[in-house]
Amino acid sequence: MKIKFLWLGKSKNPAFTSIINDYHKRLKSYTRITIEVLKDGSHGKRSIEEQKLREADQLLKEIDTSDYVVLLDERGKHLSSIELSQWLQHKMNISLHQVIIIIAGPYGVHRKLKDRADDTISLSHMTLTHDMARILILEQVYRAYTILNGEKYHNE
Repeated sequence: MKIKFLWLGKSKNPAFTSIINDYHKRLKSYTRITIEVLKDGSHGKRSIEEQKLREADQLLKEIDTSDYVVLLDERGKHLSSIELSQWLQHKMNISLHQVIIIIAGPYGVHRKLKDRADDTISLSHMTLTHDMARILILEQVYRAYTILNGEKYHNE
């Protein structure tokens, strides 16, 4: 199963980029993984709703009908690390071709994209910066694979 992380806007902080690259590299030993960074849609004098629609359209262009789409959203379901590993195992067991994990723009997600999502997961009850959310989801997916492989990275 492939995992594709899809998000808007590049990180401006080299420290965050370094951590993101580290987890990307680690995950490659477990699964086929890509990180696709789309241009941030926050330019111009658009209303928030117009910006969310533009971002949704941009993200939807990157999704095939067979892709399993997961939105990261504060209102999504909360999973422990063990539950995330079980969730990933289930997706592998049902032979999904590709899971796409999306971090949308700063104003949230347009209904169009929410309607396409197959699942919505929350990383925290707290609000996170996009860079922190990126690192957290990469680390948790990495942790999930180490759990599935019985490795010592995850201490219970």
